[in-house]
Amino acid sequence: MNTPIARSLKSVPIGDDAAADAALLDALQRSAFDYFLEQFNPENGLIADTSKDGSPVSIAVVGLALSSYPVAVEHGWIIREDAVQ
Repeated sequence: MNTPIARSLKSVPIGDDAAADAALLDALQRSAFDYFLEQFNPENGLIADTSKDGSPVSIAVVGLALSSYPVAVEHGWIIREDAVQ
């Protein structure tokens, strides 16, 4: 599979230790957040429900995206000023 999540996980070490678990969790969280950045429509601020062309949008996805920005700032994936925009 060649999805954005699959591509980002290829470099994550897999093992039985806490560091490997933390790296995997971080990669999964980052990939999920990146979806919102990739699917964001700058003309209206909405985010598609799926990455398929012509996908509808819903308030649920927009709400989830909005709640992810503070988490992304805390993780250092985006600066606060960009998150506010």
